[in-house]
Amino acid sequence: MSYKNRPIIVSIIALLDMIGGLSIMLLGGLTFLVFFGVFGAEFTNELESVMGSILGTVLGVVAGVVFIVGLIVFLIGRGLWNLNYLAWLISTALYGLSTLSIIIDYENLLASYQIFGISAIISPLITIGLFIYFIKVRSHFS
Repeated sequence: MSYKNRPIIVSIIALLDMIGGLSIMLLGGLTFLVFFGVFGAEFTNELESVMGSILGTVLGVVAGVVFIVGLIVFLIGRGLWNLNYLAWLISTALYGLSTLSIIIDYENLLASYQIFGISAIISPLITIGLFIYFIKVRSHFS
């Protein structure tokens, strides 16, 4: 589909998703570099060697998971940019789950309002608004 058929808010969300996905992938890559830089060194005794390999393995798995999550976020953003139905479906489902979480956890939302002020109310309203918006722009996705 052409650019003219893409709603402006979908374009903004797609760009933000792609930038966020690239940032998360960079974070995963940097974590992986730390894994090789810190835990590739020689250890002085057996305990340090065992603990280093366990911690290094955990850090390597975490880095891989973070990188994959960033890749998924980037691909969803790219799918929204191309008006892909699957990207719309995933985004709408995630906004729907967030809206459900807001409704279920309404008491904590009111409690956080006392601490964080009006921003604690605006953020959930934006999420609910985006959920409704994504339902309304369904016809743009193929």
